[in-house]
Amino acid sequence: MSFIKLLAIHADQMDPTAYYRGVGCFRPMEKMGVMCDMYEHSWVTTYIPSTRSNPNSEKKIDGRYHVAQKVFGWASLMTYDVVFMQRLVGADSVQLARYVQSSGVPIWYDLDDDFWSIPATYSIAKYYNAEMLATIETIISIADLVTVSTPALAERVKLVTGKDAVVVPNAWDLNRWGFATEWNESGPVVWRGGETHFDELNTYRDFFEQSDLERSEEH
Repeated sequence: MSFIKLLAIHADQMDPTAYYRGVGCFRPMEKMGVMCDMYEHSWVTTYIPSTRSNPNSEKKIDGRYHVAQKVFGWASLMTYDVVFMQRLVGADSVQLARYVQSSGVPIWYDLDDDFWSIPATYSIAKYYNAEMLATIETIISIADLVTVSTPALAERVKLVTGKDAVVVPNAWDLNRWGFATEWNESGPVVWRGGETHFDELNTYRDFFEQSDLERSEEH
């Protein structure tokens, strides 16, 4: 039986996005002939102290320059058919993408957030500045395949980078998790999100305040 050998690299394997757009998908795919090894970006690239001082190619940590030391050599990378990179950003990720590219292994880059449209009032806007966005655009330009979660995001990627992206919608694994209860319109509304999504609650503030008002009037 022929199979595909894939190396998946996530920014953080404990992040929910890494699960529903990577870790949670690839394990079941092994039954379909996809052999997958998964690593966090921090496990792939480490930094060791350098005796030189070259800020163009090295990283300054605790006042000293460190040089990147790859956990995967080119010989190891060449055993894979494709390298999947999920939402990697930053100069380190660009360096990693170029390294994989130089090894001749196709890159599949996945993105599920429109980082170009973050409102200036959001707390994470200062992180996804022009410099950081440029690293995302560079990785997209390097990648052989780009996948996104929505048609709107595909349009954004096309507008910003000129590159076509394949839409792979987010989904829920019904075989593994299912639904515990039936939908109940009178039940509680539950919202989940990390600190980077706290600002988004303001989008629904009027709805919740109005709902509370109507409920108090009913009772």
